Amino acid sequence: MEIIKRLRHLHRQYQTRQQLKKLPIYLFQDIALTEVMIRKQTHKNKIFPFLVFALRYLIKGA
Repeated sequence: MEIIKRLRHLHRQYQTRQQLKKLPIYLFQDIALTEVMIRKQTHKNKIFPFLVFALRYLIKGA
């Protein structure tokens, strides 16, 4: 159960970072973030989509 909880947390982080990617640059300034900081954040959790794919594969039993 703890693994599922952790995966949900990672998924929320991944979604938030994907949304952050879509924000216009002027909003970064409003929330006091630089483009470099945004780029760092959006490159985190790159492995998450792979984990989801692997788990789906395992659950299907293929």
